[in-house]
Amino acid sequence: MEASIVIPTHNKLPLLLRTLDGLERQQDPGCEFEVIVVDDGSDDGTSEALTHRNPPYALTAIRHVKNKGRAAARNSGVRAAAGRLIIFLDDDMDTDPRFVAAHVKGHSREEKIALVGDVKTHPKANHSAVSRYLDTRGAQKIRTKGELPYKYFSTNNSSLVKAHLEAVGLFDESFMSYGFEDVEVAARLSKQLGVKFLFCPEAVSLHLHKHTVEDFLRKKVVCGESSLKVLLRKHPEIWPDLGLGVLERPKPFREPMGLSLRKVAFRILNATRSYKWAEAAVRDLTTYGLTNPLLDYLVLRSYWLGLGKPTAGSQSRRSQP
Repeated sequence: MEASIVIPTHNKLPLLLRTLDGLERQQDPGCEFEVIVVDDGSDDGTSEALTHRNPPYALTAIRHVKNKGRAAARNSGVRAAAGRLIIFLDDDMDTDPRFVAAHVKGHSREEKIALVGDVKTHPKANHSAVSRYLDTRGAQKIRTKGELPYKYFSTNNSSLVKAHLEAVGLFDESFMSYGFEDVEVAARLSKQLGVKFLFCPEAVSLHLHKHTVEDFLRKKVVCGESSLKVLLRKHPEIWPDLGLGVLERPKPFREPMGLSLRKVAFRILNATRSYKWAEAAVRDLTTYGLTNPLLDYLVLRSYWLGLGKPTAGSQSRRSQP
């Protein structure tokens, strides 16, 4: 088996079924591949629905009786995988017919690389300021211009050699809430093995799930409240790599703030409640040249709010998309 596609899921059955349908339309993948769906404690009939599917690829369903979080779900899928390559895919993606072939071809070179695919909002989805923002973030900033920073490794559409992931110990299952578990494992892959991260423009997946501004920012608060704190405990040295320099680190990771125009501006915006205007403007404006900088600020502010909260109680959002 050359490739195993690992899909964690939690209570998103209609979107999951569309994702699995898309994988049935793969053309000339260049190899035999399998799909492993890890049902992370769903109660929407996901497990039962998977038993009735008979796709042209090998399908394995793994069920966690209790929700353990996406890091643990991916680890369960990786441990069960027979493929040399692991392709990670989220449960709300419609894949291009050449999706699998692109990931497999990208690993034909004998190099320590991980590939990040091209994630776009589905053209039939209702586009919003958030979807336009997401379509220009992360790996989209660099695309084919060179090697990606490890922080842009994202498990919604990516691939790597299974042995490399096993060599660094898989995902850290102490990441039980949303966010940063992929950045943390990417940091280990980069620093321990010298894995390089590259953009794979041919591996296209279309995001089916619409985010409201409120939901999007709420998830970022959860990240700051829980997963970002876990990341800081494990890798306090990578704070500058995350682009969070305007934020004051929480105890016990705190260092002298120092002064810079960006830090001063961030504090002034928060003190003057300018975030209220920014949130309203993001909902009303349609030009991403204006909304993207506002969302950059609002994301940072959401992390800042989360960092100021106690971690207890954050686990209720473990496997949200």
